[in-house]
Amino acid sequence: MTAMHNRTRRNNGRARAKRPRRTAAHIEVGAAIVRRRGRILLCKRRADAMLGGLWEFPGGKRRRGESIRQCIRRELMEECGLPVQVGEHLIDVTHTYPRLRVTLRCYHCLAGPGRVRLLGCDDARWVRPEDIRRFPLPAADVRILEALDALSSTPKFRASGQRRGGGRAANQCRDREGAAKSRVLAHSTAPLRSRLG
Repeated sequence: MTAMHNRTRRNNGRARAKRPRRTAAHIEVGAAIVRRRGRILLCKRRADAMLGGLWEFPGGKRRRGESIRQCIRRELMEECGLPVQVGEHLIDVTHTYPRLRVTLRCYHCLAGPGRVRLLGCDDARWVRPEDIRRFPLPAADVRILEALDALSSTPKFRASGQRRGGGRAANQCRDREGAAKSRVLAHSTAPLRSRLG
């Protein structure tokens, strides 16, 4: 009886032993802040996809042997049918979901010609930067938005009209900001286009 009791205790001990945790798979994603006429492109994830129904900065998984800039250009064509010029890097964000760890490498982009087509998303909208927070975003995209807000130097004007001429001044400020970003991106993407073809 004593021997049987000891074997039972050893078996129970093994049953209670913790199994080693599985390492979460890791993927690298290119994400784009695509601008056109002072607005930023948001895409709605398909309802049957992971995080379905949430809005995001468009992009997708980097393929083996592909640079992040190449990934962003390919994903925007596949998802939205939209050519883009990829400019400066904004931020890298790593977020862990159940069984999956994702690193988003986010870049500023300028939209090329043409309309957005819903090829890989349920919806897409051009949104004013100040309105992006009205859309439900995944946690990783919220961190990208925070970095975007911190980068912005656009003065805030009262919507109530207490500051006379504020609306016109705000529009002029946004126009200057857009023109400056266009010059920066046009300069930064010229060598990229010559290297990547």
